[in-house]
Amino acid sequence: MVNFVSGVVITFNEEKNVKACLQSLKPFCHEIIVVDSGSTDKTLDIARNEGAKIFTKSWEGFGPQKNFALEKTTCDWVFSIDADERVSEELCQEILDTLRKPLFDLYRIPRRSFAYGVEIKYSGWYPDHVTRLFKKNFVFTNDLVHERIDNKGVTQGTLLSHLNHYRNETLEQAVSRMDRYSTAWARQNLQSKKGGVFKGVLKASWTCFRIYFLKLGFLDGRAGMVIAITNSMGAFLKYSKLYFLQK
Repeated sequence: MVNFVSGVVITFNEEKNVKACLQSLKPFCHEIIVVDSGSTDKTLDIARNEGAKIFTKSWEGFGPQKNFALEKTTCDWVFSIDADERVSEELCQEILDTLRKPLFDLYRIPRRSFAYGVEIKYSGWYPDHVTRLFKKNFVFTNDLVHERIDNKGVTQGTLLSHLNHYRNETLEQAVSRMDRYSTAWARQNLQSKKGGVFKGVLKASWTCFRIYFLKLGFLDGRAGMVIAITNSMGAFLKYSKLYFLQK
């Protein structure tokens, strides 16, 4: 087993997801760091039973939470994963093989997503490359939402095997997530972007058209339509909330 990889996960009420997530890290991670923001379900009990090192931190946004988790790692390499993601067996083996003689300091991984009972093959969701394997000297941007590894132009390697993403949420939960994310986005961009209700309508229309037609979301059936509509709703909320915050 590679003995220099820290797995990091941030959690909040993830009792339905966290066990499978942590178990998928065990074959290649020397330690697993869980940073929780106040779960009231069985998330922490499950994480302890899986041998994770648990830390708590009040929620300050995705970027700050993940950077706090990075501070707790002790290994040279980090694998960052969300609680609703799983490392496939093929990806696990590829990580082990890659880190025997790494050619890059960070690696992108194709993510395969499942939502509303089906695999999403279009809608701009696949291939969804995400940077998740990297040396410890990298950090996340401090964005409240849509955080990313701050690689400052460093060349990345690309792995071939999939990270599986199971977005097992109801339509109500998807709408609630869009509401939360749009609020965080508006606060984050208060000084850097200009809001507007009409601008929100235009952004929503373009988002729906792009996902459903240009990104072939219609080939994902009803799920593709739901993705196009909920994302367009999120676009409208972002610019409308920003407008009212700026007023």
